[in-house]
Amino acid sequence: MSTSTPVATFFIEFKQAFDMLWWEGCLGKLSRLGIPKTYVLWLKSWLEDRRGFFEMGDKRSRSFKISRRGPQGSCLTPAIFITYHSDMWSYLQNSLPNFFADDLACVVGGMMGVKYSHQCLDIERKLKNLFEYLEYYN
Repeated sequence: MSTSTPVATFFIEFKQAFDMLWWEGCLGKLSRLGIPKTYVLWLKSWLEDRRGFFEMGDKRSRSFKISRRGPQGSCLTPAIFITYHSDMWSYLQNSLPNFFADDLACVVGGMMGVKYSHQCLDIERKLKNLFEYLEYYN
């Protein structure tokens, strides 16, 4: 922007990010990232065999199994989400990505020193490539 070249910014909000996170895949990825096995096993036991219930006034429902989602209010759940997606940077080449919890903003700039129309076409090409990478990311 400081060179007066066009830029494009796209924003992604991972809807229900913590609710939809695939925990088995996440634990596998944490292992591949070099997280010590004892920590991964601790996280696994923290996530598995959780139960919940509804309470309204003095009435309480029967307990039920929780098979996905991170514990609500835990600071660890967003940290696991961010760690799980820590390799997304490699899919966002030619951009300036910024993560915050379950939101992503990417800034893409055009080539400098060429006609404005060529800069716009360059941005369009970069965006197309980024969206294709993101489509197959996991």
